Amino acid sequence: MMLFGCSSANVIHGKCEPHGITFSHLINGASGVLGCLWDVTDKDTDKITESVFGLVNDRPQNLAKLVKKAK
Repeated sequence: MMLFGCSSANVIHGKCEPHGITFSHLINGASGVLGCLWDVTDKDTDKITESVFGLVNDRPQNLAKLVKKAK
């Protein structure tokens, strides 16, 4: 699951447990979540999104390595 946007992977610290969209996706079966922990500009997220999708092909790949390469 890739969440591209300002603070898209931000965690909310509640009274008992942290929660947020990241945890919702993981609880519902996503094998991993990639998102932004802080505010970024829309141009920055557009650039990295285009770069990542440009590197993706039909075979499984390590998402962390793709993002590193895209940066």
